[in-house]
Amino acid sequence: MKALVKRPVFDRDDFYESTSSMVRWIVLGLVLVTYPFTSPESIVVLTLVAFTAGYNFLRTSKRFHRIDLFRSQVNSLGIDHLFVLALLMMSGGLASPYYPLLYLLILGTIAAYGIAGFAFALGTQSIVTVILLNVDLAPLPSSREFQFIIKLILLIVFSLVAEQTVRNRDEEYLLEGRFTKSLDNERQRLLSLINSLTDAVLAIDGKGKVYLYNAAALGLLNTNRSVTGMDIDELLPLHDRNGHKVSLLHLITTQERSISRQDLRYKADDETSMVLNLTVAPVHIFSTRGDSGGYMAVFRDITKEKSLDEERDEFVSVTSHELRTPLAIAEANLSTALLPGYAKIDDKAKAMVQQAHKNVVFLSELIEDLATLSRAERGDLKLNLELVEAAVMAQELVRDYRPQAEAKGLQLRLELGADLGNVLTSRLELREILQNFLTNAIKYTAAGNVTLAVEAVKNGTDFTVRDTGIGVSASDKPKLFGKFYRSEDYRTRQTGGTGLGLYITHKLAEKLGVTINFTSKLNHGSSFGVHVPVRSDKAATEAITETAKLGD
Repeated sequence: MKALVKRPVFDRDDFYESTSSMVRWIVLGLVLVTYPFTSPESIVVLTLVAFTAGYNFLRTSKRFHRIDLFRSQVNSLGIDHLFVLALLMMSGGLASPYYPLLYLLILGTIAAYGIAGFAFALGTQSIVTVILLNVDLAPLPSSREFQFIIKLILLIVFSLVAEQTVRNRDEEYLLEGRFTKSLDNERQRLLSLINSLTDAVLAIDGKGKVYLYNAAALGLLNTNRSVTGMDIDELLPLHDRNGHKVSLLHLITTQERSISRQDLRYKADDETSMVLNLTVAPVHIFSTRGDSGGYMAVFRDITKEKSLDEERDEFVSVTSHELRTPLAIAEANLSTALLPGYAKIDDKAKAMVQQAHKNVVFLSELIEDLATLSRAERGDLKLNLELVEAAVMAQELVRDYRPQAEAKGLQLRLELGADLGNVLTSRLELREILQNFLTNAIKYTAAGNVTLAVEAVKNGTDFTVRDTGIGVSASDKPKLFGKFYRSEDYRTRQTGGTGLGLYITHKLAEKLGVTINFTSKLNHGSSFGVHVPVRSDKAATEAITETAKLGD
């Protein structure tokens, strides 16, 4: 969230520069006018005045102020202390009429470094005073009236500097107070905003502690006490569908991107359980210290929606199962009736039977897709992991789909890389993914070729299907793996399809733990691939053993 309130800054450096430069010139002028340049120490005093005046001039010059020697406040205060201490030594020490200059040094140090500067200046002046007490110095030869004038002028300067310091300190406090009030107002606006949301909101710091929440969060958590400072895993204990505990803090700290889950369950203190639609996103703040803004968790109860989804999936699963048998019988009978020499059918009637057979096949494929989709979304899909020879699977696919490609006048190619070996996966699901790629490639390629390539790469094996077909437009790419999505391209509409193939492929890939990637350019073909990660021999053995136990 973009900050609406900007902290006002009291520029202590500018205040110090403007005040110290002015006071330094006044003091130098006072010394030149009042010091009796008749003593042997006059040359030393004139040298000190000249040196300090030169430094002050160079420091106020924009050209030289960029140099660290003149820009540093430490150097400036150091030279001021040396000048005042030397002047006191030359004019009688504690009896010197210029002794009040020490108080000006205290003010200057406070102006530069605040309270810490005050402590340093007080300690420094105490040491200087102790030194002067133990040194026998000749007093400055001047009348008491003249010394009174010097001290009076210094007192006036001291009073002016003190008044300016106090005024600027009050201004700093006033600005800070206004900022605090504005910050409180913005916080109240933010709280009003998130309290108006119907979804529960929790703001979490980098250590997993809650620092902000809304009324909906208290309502969902069934509590009316403050949850500020509570650990997120204690406040919101989560479990997956198998009852395994899930640490939300671990999820959000191990990933730098947003997390969106709809399968996590929360059990309240009264034993009521609910399914949450949970979204957690990192909060990025702009800070030179690299501070983390923590995380924002937004969640709501979707138990009823999930129940309806499960009932819908159950209905689809049962219906698709019951429709398989009659459709299979109808397809078999129509296929038999169309066999040459089996029955004499009028040409007009034969065309109608062929059309019926085509639509029955389409319905069978649709029912099969719906059944697979239902299993994948419900989590009923049982994976039978085994070691699969990548080259053999590719050869079988090309053999099975070559007739379909040749019927369209296409060339189906096979490219096998070296040292392919085996992949640990579920044979049926991986084959179905590649079948969907091949079917789409053949369907949407009017001329040219389709290629199935298999290559051993770092950390796994890549299966890629390339074609020279119509391609995918830039506007269609983000929606390509959506449920029931079909492109508006007229060439796509000319072919039949349900819009479920790539969606099912995406779901199967999630179950298998493989990665789908694709590239495409309109009118220049497409490339769809799947990366199957390699597993160590130990991990492969454990996975196969676990699968065998589940099967038993």
